[in-house]
Amino acid sequence: MVLHRLGYSRHGLKLTEQALEIVQGYDRLVESQVLSHLAAISLERGEPKRALELLEQALLLDREVENKTGKATLLNNIAKVYHAMGQPERALELYGQALLLMREVGDRRGAAVPLINMAGIYRTTGQPERALELFEQALPLIREAGDRVGEAILLGSSGGAYYVMGQPEKALELLVQALPILREVGARTEEAKLLANMARVYRKMGQPERALELFEQALLLMDKVGERAEEIATMSDMALLLYKYMKRRQDAIVVMQQAILTLDETDLSQDASGHTRDRLEQYLDAMYRGVAPEQIDQTAMPVAQLQMIVHSTVAVMTTMQKHRAEWHKTLTETLQDVRRQGVDRQIDVDLYIAVLALLDGQIPSLPDDHFYTDALTRIQAGIAAAGVQDDELFPTAESSERLGETIVSNTLAVLGSRRERLSEWRMALLDLKEQIAQADEQQLVALLDAIVDLLDAGGNPAGLGADLAGDYAQVWQALVEALGK
Repeated sequence: MVLHRLGYSRHGLKLTEQALEIVQGYDRLVESQVLSHLAAISLERGEPKRALELLEQALLLDREVENKTGKATLLNNIAKVYHAMGQPERALELYGQALLLMREVGDRRGAAVPLINMAGIYRTTGQPERALELFEQALPLIREAGDRVGEAILLGSSGGAYYVMGQPEKALELLVQALPILREVGARTEEAKLLANMARVYRKMGQPERALELFEQALLLMDKVGERAEEIATMSDMALLLYKYMKRRQDAIVVMQQAILTLDETDLSQDASGHTRDRLEQYLDAMYRGVAPEQIDQTAMPVAQLQMIVHSTVAVMTTMQKHRAEWHKTLTETLQDVRRQGVDRQIDVDLYIAVLALLDGQIPSLPDDHFYTDALTRIQAGIAAAGVQDDELFPTAESSERLGETIVSNTLAVLGSRRERLSEWRMALLDLKEQIAQADEQQLVALLDAIVDLLDAGGNPAGLGADLAGDYAQVWQALVEALGK
């Protein structure tokens, strides 16, 4: 289907659906081919479940007419869907079946396709040498068939393997060879992917401005051709470039928000780089908090697990103290496991050490820009709100400063990009106010009242916060100044 291959899936969808209506029930072989094209468009649009349904229908038709080549092609395409759905092992199994069928019928060009796709999985799962072996097997088959687009894709994929192996110059050399071929034949979808990969190489080579230009070019093309999984991956990488290498935090936040919104518009479980929604949310939260750029790429625990650690630690320090020793043992064992996983989990190690210090009655400490500083602050605030008066456990100066930072960042978020959580944050502030009402924290109560009124006023601070003094007056002033920017 020419419109699909050249990257016009939005236009091709209607034509393909009409073609399916025409051939349905008359020619099973052609019907299978049309279903396959429709599935490819569905996958490109971020609808892998729909694509899988269509391909399974097509596979049944090919089995009826004993079309081995068609079956191999379908198995390859089904594998591609499973890969997009985050199941690389199942995808490799199906690619292997497709490869055997293609070799059985003597289709050398067809055999190159599953070889390339298998190599792509190996490249993204930490086995670039194996990927290069398969690329080298596929290249002569592609050239023998005179497939220019296939050759360009293969050059680009080989470049990706060299990139993973830490050879960006060699990677760029291959990508530069592939780009004019794709432009010559008008393969816009593949051109967009290649531009994004070139941007990643330039980022690796310390040229962020050039990388940003290429990411922007890639996104313009991806928006036109409807390549959703790649578009989301490109946006997230662009946001990280802005944050880590160009110190443009606000721009990074905007781009990462757009990546999450785009993912939510699809039924994809992850983007083309394997980022789940949870991972993108972790990046965004880190950007909001101003986490150190060198930490933002480190592997973080799932959001649900972090919430469990926060709530359980507060519980064993307050209302369920008899379980404190048991929880201490669990966290100690978890810390040992995480340490064995290497430097990629260092930020998790830092958090576990801090929480264990808290359980031991020591003063926990994380740098202000640490990925988990906000989580530690929530634990300390929860303990304080429940009435723990041990000054060593919860030093007033440190806690008020960190609690103030959390209040400011959360309030700005719900008045900005996260308005859907405004009611939830308002209730949390009221709950905190109720919990500390009996304590000698009248200035904190006044601050919470002012912020609730601010939320009710849609973010207009006029006439509010006048009674505040001391640290909490400074928190209020910081919030007002941030709102005015």
